Amino acid sequence: MKFICLTLLLVSGITDSKSAERFEVVGPADPVFAVAGEDVILPCSVTPNISVVEMRVEWFRADQKDLQLVHLYDNHEDRNTDQIQSYRGRTKLTHQELLKGNASLKLSTVRVSDEGLYKCFIQSKSQSDDATVNVRVEAIGSPPVITVDGFDHSGGLHLQCESEGWYPEPVLEWLDSEGVSLSSETTETHRNMDRYNVKHTITVHHSNDKIHCRVKLRHHMLEALIITTNNMFISWRTSVVLISAAVVLIVIAGILIAMFVHKNRALNYRMRRAEYIFQMKFICLTLLLVSGIADSRSAERFEVVGPADPVFAVAGEDVILPCSVTPNISVEDMRVEWFRADQKDLQLVHLYDNHEDRNTNQIQSYRGRTKLAHQELLRGNASLKLSTVRVSDEGLYKCFIQSKSQSDDATVNVRVEAIGSPPVITVDGFDHSGGLHLQCESEGWYPEPVLEWLDSEGVSLSSETTETHRNMDRYNVKHTITVHHSNDKIHCRVKLRHHMLEALIITTNNMFISWRTSVILISVAVVLIVITGAVFAYKYRERDQLLQSQKIILPKALTHLRKHTAVKVILDADTAHPRLGVSDDGKQVRNENRDLNGVDWEEDRFAYDLAVLGKDGFSSGSFYFEVQVKDQTLWDLGVARESSDRKSRINLSPERGYWIVGRRDKKYRARDSPSDTFSVRVEPQRVGVLVNYEEGSVSFYDVESMSHIYSYTGQCFNEKLYPFIGLGYRHNNNTTPLIICDDY
Repeated sequence: MKFICLTLLLVSGITDSKSAERFEVVGPADPVFAVAGEDVILPCSVTPNISVVEMRVEWFRADQKDLQLVHLYDNHEDRNTDQIQSYRGRTKLTHQELLKGNASLKLSTVRVSDEGLYKCFIQSKSQSDDATVNVRVEAIGSPPVITVDGFDHSGGLHLQCESEGWYPEPVLEWLDSEGVSLSSETTETHRNMDRYNVKHTITVHHSNDKIHCRVKLRHHMLEALIITTNNMFISWRTSVVLISAAVVLIVIAGILIAMFVHKNRALNYRMRRAEYIFQMKFICLTLLLVSGIADSRSAERFEVVGPADPVFAVAGEDVILPCSVTPNISVEDMRVEWFRADQKDLQLVHLYDNHEDRNTNQIQSYRGRTKLAHQELLRGNASLKLSTVRVSDEGLYKCFIQSKSQSDDATVNVRVEAIGSPPVITVDGFDHSGGLHLQCESEGWYPEPVLEWLDSEGVSLSSETTETHRNMDRYNVKHTITVHHSNDKIHCRVKLRHHMLEALIITTNNMFISWRTSVILISVAVVLIVITGAVFAYKYRERDQLLQSQKIILPKALTHLRKHTAVKVILDADTAHPRLGVSDDGKQVRNENRDLNGVDWEEDRFAYDLAVLGKDGFSSGSFYFEVQVKDQTLWDLGVARESSDRKSRINLSPERGYWIVGRRDKKYRARDSPSDTFSVRVEPQRVGVLVNYEEGSVSFYDVESMSHIYSYTGQCFNEKLYPFIGLGYRHNNNTTPLIICDDY
């Protein structure tokens, strides 16, 4: 037996040396940029990639007073009672990812107020660590609008560009067709709540030029374009000449009319009539000439203008396809048609005609996703808003505008990018030479992304194997690499032209030393396990025979136990956790979530576990009792030693004086060493507990199905044992009571 115990201690030491491996919390080295109104992932993980399901994960604002809570995960569930009000319903931890050591937080519908420093704090039973994530928020404003504000006395064309709703303050600049920056004459910036509005003006004297108004932040840019043609400046000069001539003619006409009135008394009727007709013809001729000037202005031709560069859109988001006329005349009375120029039959995307949208023949996939702002048509802006962009939306679009006298069109090239899942690095073990195999994969990208490995110096590392799969319209990528260097940071980066996601793993000395040590220890363990296997096989065979015999005789045995071994159990309210409520007769207990203020913690009550003991203890013979667990989803039953610790946060195991089984997370388990998870044929509704003090056994039975659940055997009892009833650890939202049964 000494040899067996020594062997078990050695094997346990091997396990402990692995499980006690320390971890480091890792966040992104660079700020995380988010767009207001969209979702963002705040990266946080542990290295090596061990599970953090059993740990406490806390996210809070590090740049605010009192480190206010953003999200808390503890004891296998989210606990956001004290969460900052503005984050309610907008944070999420993926519990499945916690198994891989990934504690990244998803923040939905980002707000400008979300900008700042966040702390990711992870705590196990033996250590804790944290990482800081710097979140920078950008709010994309409205597309810039260029307004033609007339000419000055020298013939210069006044242009005004304005845009609203940006954060932080954007840069607005004018550029000519060569990309040369033009100086703004006046600049205005206003802050409205947490957004910025900007307005700049400029005067242009050159004809046949493209003038760009560009509003940009670090990662986003919107642009408007106007073309100043010869006709625009010639029209202005012609207007000046014609209006001057019209003024002279009107003055002459006025003089002639005055002379006609003056001579009216001295002339006879026939002469007056003839002269009157002559004067009226002259006036009509003058008015026709002035009207012709106006008509020449109104009949001015227009040009349809689109963006010179491709328009990049992100799948799932909205995008504006720019299209406008120059000069900025109203197109409200014109026909505006958007269609796909790269498909057969020029299929319709959106049609505006006769003052309303007419989308009966619209392509099916665009139904409900296109919109023209009718108010913008008054300014000559026929840009199309395309919502919830799809990969299939990529291609060439034609913007066609037709008036009664002319038509023109422009082409818009739309390029779609789909951002995939954050890359996941998997540690795939060591090879025979001690090299660490790493695998990085990411899914859901379009177009095909570039995946690369980088060391801590930013030097690219060659992938050993590469896999790319196309699933419908998205790409999945997977690359592997083998690392032989310790104390190095290995980055896996997946990127497109405008987007990038990155994961990081740190290879420490301990990781490689652990591998070499494990090889030696495992070799020793294999030899020892083979030697002791025969001894344990005989022991377990005896135990299995005992359990099998119990299953055969169980129906008769339960009847005997109820008659001769059953005891009357009364629950001791003085030992119950303060949140529990014990019925007056001591037969029922439920979680009433009572207030803990004013609780006397000096009493012998449970401080952490929602548990209660029976009033009477037993120190000899056998005793049996039954508990109804129907409709309760979180429970523990069994017996506890009189001196067992009720004040500390401990594992309720035989070593601590607890022999119990229970249900948690839809699984059944015994608190043996280690915890033993088992399955049941049916959900137990009533559980029987049998204790044989002298034999050192505690057995559990499903009373209704007459089946055995679990047994502790070979235990050593040396003090009183009390019935134990539990409803979990600290929290239980199910108010169904556990009931001591005496109806047999």
